[in-house]
Amino acid sequence: MSRRDRDNVPERTNRRRGATMIEFAISFLLFLSCIAGAFEFSRAMWTSATLGHAAKETARFLATHGGLNPANATQIETIAKRNAVGLAKNDLVVSTVWHDPQTGAPRHMNPAIAARGEQVEVRLTYPFPWILTKIIGVNESSTSMTSSSRMIVMN
Repeated sequence: MSRRDRDNVPERTNRRRGATMIEFAISFLLFLSCIAGAFEFSRAMWTSATLGHAAKETARFLATHGGLNPANATQIETIAKRNAVGLAKNDLVVSTVWHDPQTGAPRHMNPAIAARGEQVEVRLTYPFPWILTKIIGVNESSTSMTSSSRMIVMN
């Protein structure tokens, strides 16, 4: 082995070591991106499930507190926000509509005149904030999530 060949061996090893570090960095960034994406998707699914639960519980409350013992707007909003565990309460928008039982057409939005047999629909809207957009420096964005539930007024 000539002197020239011996001098090139450490240089070749250093190049391989540098290439391995670059490959690891790229692979690690890809892995972190997948983990962060899974985290964001999980948050979105949890928020959607929480909105669905809160809408169902609020509709159940209105189905039992209509007609004879009507709920007021403050009670409706309190019930919805109490069941939206983990969400920013001030960002939650609650709307209710009472529907005709035969046609399903909207009748009114006043809980004080709800009659037995009407369908009550509760619609909750929440702006879901994406965390990854803040981390990578993209404009702050949110997706409006909506969930609704209908039940028949039984009281």
